[in-house]
Amino acid sequence: MDNPDLPNNFFDAQRRFFNLEGKLMKDKELAMTYGSVIDTYVNLKHARKLSRKEVDSGPVGRTWYCPHHPVFNPNKPKKCRIVFDLSAKYKGICLNDVLLKGPDLLTNLIGILLRFRQHAIPVVADVEKMLHQVRVRPSDGPAFRFVWREPGSTQLPDIYQMDVHLFGVVSSPAVCANTLQRAVKDSENAVPLLQQITRHFYVDNWLASFPSTTEAIATAHTLTEALKVGGFPLTQWATSDETVRQALPGQQQTGVSVNMDLDAEPIERTFGLVWDFRHDVFILGARAESGGRTKRDLLKSIFSIFDPLGFLAPIVFQAKVLMLDIWRRKFDWDDELSQDLIDRWIRWTETLTSLSKLVLERCISPRRNDLTTTELHVFGDASEMGFGAVAYVRFLFSDGTASVKFIISKARVAPLKFLTIPRLELNAAVLTTRLSVQVSMEHDLVFDQTFYWTDSTTVLSWINSRNCRFNNYVGNRVGEIFESSAPDQWNYVPSASNPADDASLGLDPSEFTIDHRWFSGPPFLQGLEEWPKLQPLPVIDERDPEIRETTWVGLVHREIDGIDLLIQRKSKPQIIINTVAYLFRFIRNVRQRNRDKRATSGLSSDEVQIGKSFILRHMQSNVYHQEVSDLRAGRQIDKNSKLIKFAPYLDHRGYMCVGGRIGKAPLPIAQLTLATRSFSPVLSE
Repeated sequence: MDNPDLPNNFFDAQRRFFNLEGKLMKDKELAMTYGSVIDTYVNLKHARKLSRKEVDSGPVGRTWYCPHHPVFNPNKPKKCRIVFDLSAKYKGICLNDVLLKGPDLLTNLIGILLRFRQHAIPVVADVEKMLHQVRVRPSDGPAFRFVWREPGSTQLPDIYQMDVHLFGVVSSPAVCANTLQRAVKDSENAVPLLQQITRHFYVDNWLASFPSTTEAIATAHTLTEALKVGGFPLTQWATSDETVRQALPGQQQTGVSVNMDLDAEPIERTFGLVWDFRHDVFILGARAESGGRTKRDLLKSIFSIFDPLGFLAPIVFQAKVLMLDIWRRKFDWDDELSQDLIDRWIRWTETLTSLSKLVLERCISPRRNDLTTTELHVFGDASEMGFGAVAYVRFLFSDGTASVKFIISKARVAPLKFLTIPRLELNAAVLTTRLSVQVSMEHDLVFDQTFYWTDSTTVLSWINSRNCRFNNYVGNRVGEIFESSAPDQWNYVPSASNPADDASLGLDPSEFTIDHRWFSGPPFLQGLEEWPKLQPLPVIDERDPEIRETTWVGLVHREIDGIDLLIQRKSKPQIIINTVAYLFRFIRNVRQRNRDKRATSGLSSDEVQIGKSFILRHMQSNVYHQEVSDLRAGRQIDKNSKLIKFAPYLDHRGYMCVGGRIGKAPLPIAQLTLATRSFSPVLSE
């Protein structure tokens, strides 16, 4: 902000420092490590000690003292990182509250990992101390002061100021990402390199895959030179290809694996997804602390498992179901859980050790030249515990064989509010389409066809319905499904062949192997079985609670013809009958070629009767249109019709007459014919 109006929090920050100093004095090794990190900041000109004049001249309202503390990565226990607590509040305000966050320029991590699996030649690198490569604007520098002195010193604490961006500052990601993009835009090869930044960079990590070693080497060198000019040196290179490894510039990884958790500070993460670049495989695994006793402990352990692509979704789903049960029993965050829930948690954590040898190939693209078709298959399923979806890519080759690779999955537990199984299955279908959209948008693969699979015939009936009006819950979700898919893309798969069933029920880690259908897809996709055949879908019952009852409200406007105008304009029935009779005579005379046989005298009784019959049928059809139409078609009239009690029928002349016992009575036909109120005199004449 231009005018943040920050309070003076010096004494609060000094108090926090004294607490830290007491901790450091009890651990000499930690104190030395902590002090060396501060010295490194000063030597690299990332931080500087302020003079008394600079301290006193700090602008009022723009000066802030940042508390700091050490943090250790569980995967690197000997490496200490200083973290500044920029969310620490003083008088109800913290530094992050007054900083402008800026636009979100981070590339989606899932998209980066999806593209990283696409081609055969992978390359990984880091920007060395990326946040510290971008300097803070001088006018904003006083907001990044901190207190420090060597532990045990008797001198007053000194005031330091960080002149570079820090981890934890809400504005740092946007500022650093924009600076990184600017460095590439200023280079000679701006267009191709900018795509590497916007599609393959996550904070300070570059992950890319290439179809050839030549392209990988060329891109690595060009990108290195462009970023070096901008002050962003690339280091910690890794690749699985020996030719590329020998040609890579800069320092390379010393180990054999790279943690795929690309968050800038992976301190709270546990082992979840690691890339073994020597063998070009992902090492899958998970661990959780079995000593958790509260809802807070369990939730922290579950969400510390890094599994962005859902490789372990059926395993983690079991823990999520446990959390759902905890919520339903209404335990507070720090209440000790009941023993049965704790036992379930312990059993689950102990079984995770069986995942230690689980490895999955990184590259999904086939290394063959006879590829003919690329298909995307997405499966969805639900149970009373939750719902899930899983996506596979299927490559077809010229010899008729196929290769199926796991892409991504997602699993959700059921909401606390009860939902019927059909509604849960519908949510699974929505998740299926969302997953498909995400894969299509993020992946560079072009899919020739997309198939959606579900084992719910009810959902398939809803999707294929064209005449039903659903209630809001179903209607909104069916509408979302139609936004990204067509009814003919949806297919039926038996539950026994649906891999998404594993995501909605969960799997025991002991039966979770790389040969499981979860990773290879159902056998019919690989050509080992016939594809499932859909039986005729059940007709949607009008009594289905998801069908909205509709009441038609409106006005029917019937077009008025010449006969209607004649009836409206003439008050005497006989004039109307005679006029119609003369019309029929005119028609007969026109059709009669022999002029001597044409009628020219007054109307006969037969002609008058023809006119009367026509008028009666016309009026009955106007007033009782639906009933007459049903009877002419041989159907029973609607049970809600006002005429149902008269059991009407059509006689040989087309009159709608009273049926039942009255119809069998020895009465004149005029009394048995259902007349309209507006023209009942016709019958009596």
